[in-house]
Amino acid sequence: MNTGEVRVIETGRYMELAPLFQEAGLEIHIEGDAPPAMITCWRAEDEAGHLLGGISIEHKGGEFVIGDIAVREDLRGCDIGTLLIQTALKRISEMGGERIYLVAKAPKFFEKFGFTYLTPEEAPDIFNCKTCDQLNVSCHPEFMTYHYEKRRI
Repeated sequence: MNTGEVRVIETGRYMELAPLFQEAGLEIHIEGDAPPAMITCWRAEDEAGHLLGGISIEHKGGEFVIGDIAVREDLRGCDIGTLLIQTALKRISEMGGERIYLVAKAPKFFEKFGFTYLTPEEAPDIFNCKTCDQLNVSCHPEFMTYHYEKRRI
């Protein structure tokens, strides 16, 4: 599919992205209109305003986190995820972030940007995954981190 021009727009309205996140198989945990630690979120859209993808960033336990990221399944591989991750990396850098954490269901995607793997023991205790009884049973995410001093965007 030709996506034409893709715009990444800061929205801050998490609930408009939540269905996309859920369709992508992400477990979302919200109280009210957004995750309690959310800083902001962005939507990627086409020229007609159709939602193509989204990303959220959070600040938990003193750490920056990519909370959720998803692209419509039929548009994966069209660089929409790249635009979203670059937007988040830039904002966190502007906010003085030294590192970012995330839990990845598609870790190879994040490797392209310089994210590296952590063992569950190395990951900070800010992820619900670490205490979930499905961890490494039916769910096999990877804990990852990005360090700005090691790799500049």
